[in-house]
Amino acid sequence: MIKNPLGAMLNAKLAMTKEFSFKIREKNSLLYIAYGFFAKKKVREIITESGQRKLVRVNLLFGWMIYVIWKIKYKL
Repeated sequence: MIKNPLGAMLNAKLAMTKEFSFKIREKNSLLYIAYGFFAKKKVREIITESGQRKLVRVNLLFGWMIYVIWKIKYKL
């Protein structure tokens, strides 16, 4: 199991600000979503707490796919 998914979400959230390039914000939105699912958050919570609602909504399906792949690959 991931030891601290809430901390990983916070780390990804910090890198989703406008200070960073779009490529970095895109990557961190995917991580934020995947770690949100590991933290047992609901989809609505993931979107509203992100601070980047549009970016997270667009990447929600892909972030969920990363979560499923990691869960299977690492048997979490």
